Amino acid sequence: MDWLNDLLNREEHLKKEIAELKKASASEVSAFDQYIKPKVEAIQATIDDYLCGRNEAERSYMTYKVHLNLPVFSHLRSIYDIHSPINN
Repeated sequence: MDWLNDLLNREEHLKKEIAELKKASASEVSAFDQYIKPKVEAIQATIDDYLCGRNEAERSYMTYKVHLNLPVFSHLRSIYDIHSPINN
Protein backbone atom coordinates (compact mmCIF):
# COMPACT_ATOMS: atom_id res chain seq x y z
CA MET A 1 0.00 0.00 0.00
CA ASP A 2 2.81 2.38 -0.88
CA TRP A 3 0.33 4.36 -2.95
CA LEU A 4 -1.79 5.07 0.13
CA ASN A 5 1.21 6.06 2.24
CA ASP A 6 2.30 8.43 -0.52
CA LEU A 7 -1.15 10.02 -0.60
CA LEU A 8 -1.30 10.24 3.20
CA ASN A 9 2.02 12.09 3.17
CA ARG A 10 0.73 14.47 0.51
CA GLU A 11 -2.40 15.20 2.54
CA GLU A 12 -0.32 15.77 5.68
CA HIS A 13 1.75 18.30 3.74
CA LEU A 14 -1.47 19.95 2.53
CA LYS A 15 -2.76 20.15 6.12
CA LYS A 16 0.47 21.83 7.22
CA GLU A 17 0.19 24.38 4.43
CA ILE A 18 -3.41 25.13 5.38
CA ALA A 19 -2.33 25.55 9.02
CA GLU A 20 0.34 28.01 7.90
CA LEU A 21 -2.29 29.98 6.00
CA LYS A 22 -4.26 30.29 9.23
CA LYS A 23 -1.33 32.28 10.62
CA ALA A 24 -1.06 34.46 7.51
CA SER A 25 -2.30 37.98 7.00
CA ALA A 26 -5.69 38.71 5.46
CA SER A 27 -4.16 39.50 2.06
CA GLU A 28 -2.37 36.16 2.01
CA VAL A 29 -5.50 34.28 3.04
CA SER A 30 -7.42 35.90 0.18
CA ALA A 31 -5.16 33.96 -2.17
CA PHE A 32 -6.19 30.66 -0.53
CA ASP A 33 -7.95 29.31 -3.61
CA GLN A 34 -5.08 30.23 -5.91
CA TYR A 35 -2.64 28.52 -3.57
CA ILE A 36 -4.55 25.42 -2.43
CA LYS A 37 -6.55 24.44 -5.52
CA PRO A 38 -3.43 23.54 -7.57
CA LYS A 39 -2.23 21.38 -4.68
CA VAL A 40 -5.55 19.54 -4.58
CA GLU A 41 -5.42 19.10 -8.36
CA ALA A 42 -1.89 17.69 -8.05
CA ILE A 43 -3.04 15.12 -5.50
CA GLN A 44 -5.93 14.18 -7.81
CA ALA A 45 -3.48 13.78 -10.70
CA THR A 46 -1.38 11.47 -8.53
CA ILE A 47 -4.46 9.43 -7.65
CA ASP A 48 -5.35 9.21 -11.34
CA ASP A 49 -1.84 7.90 -12.05
CA TYR A 50 -2.26 5.22 -9.38
CA LEU A 51 -5.69 4.23 -10.74
CA CYS A 52 -4.53 4.03 -14.34
CA GLY A 53 -4.43 0.47 -15.62
CA ARG A 54 -6.43 -0.94 -12.71
CA ASN A 55 -9.61 -2.92 -13.14
CA GLU A 56 -12.94 -1.59 -11.87
CA ALA A 57 -12.80 -3.46 -8.56
CA GLU A 58 -9.31 -2.15 -7.79
CA ARG A 59 -10.29 1.40 -8.72
CA SER A 60 -13.37 1.20 -6.51
CA TYR A 61 -11.36 -0.12 -3.56
CA MET A 62 -8.61 2.48 -3.99
CA THR A 63 -11.12 5.32 -4.37
CA TYR A 64 -12.88 4.16 -1.20
CA LYS A 65 -9.57 4.11 0.70
CA VAL A 66 -8.79 7.64 -0.52
CA HIS A 67 -12.15 8.98 0.66
CA LEU A 68 -11.78 7.19 3.98
CA ASN A 69 -8.18 8.13 4.73
CA LEU A 70 -7.83 11.58 3.12
CA PRO A 71 -10.72 13.61 4.54
CA VAL A 72 -9.18 17.05 3.94
CA PHE A 73 -8.37 16.23 0.33
CA SER A 74 -11.81 14.68 -0.22
CA HIS A 75 -13.54 17.74 1.22
CA LEU A 76 -11.49 20.22 -0.82
CA ARG A 77 -11.91 18.09 -3.93
CA SER A 78 -15.69 18.37 -3.62
CA ILE A 79 -15.51 22.12 -2.96
CA TYR A 80 -13.41 22.68 -6.08
CA ASP A 81 -15.52 20.18 -8.06
CA ILE A 82 -12.47 18.23 -9.19
CA HIS A 83 -13.28 14.89 -10.80
CA SER A 84 -11.14 12.03 -11.95
CA PRO A 85 -11.38 11.34 -15.68
CA ILE A 86 -10.69 7.67 -14.89
CA ASN A 87 -13.88 7.16 -12.87
CA ASN A 88 -16.15 8.93 -15.36
